[in-house]
Amino acid sequence: MKNKKNAGRGCHHAQQNNEQYRAGMFITLKEILSKYMDSLNEKLGFKRS
Repeated sequence: MKNKKNAGRGCHHAQQNNEQYRAGMFITLKEILSKYMDSLNEKLGFKRS
């Protein structure tokens, strides 16, 4: 029974890490996209307020 509990806990821990990783990737993509949009707007002559 102890082994099953530990395995379950390990599984849950891995799931948490995966969620954190996905959130981090999403934030990074948003930052890249916003920087890309800023440089694109500058090239086109638009300025974001």
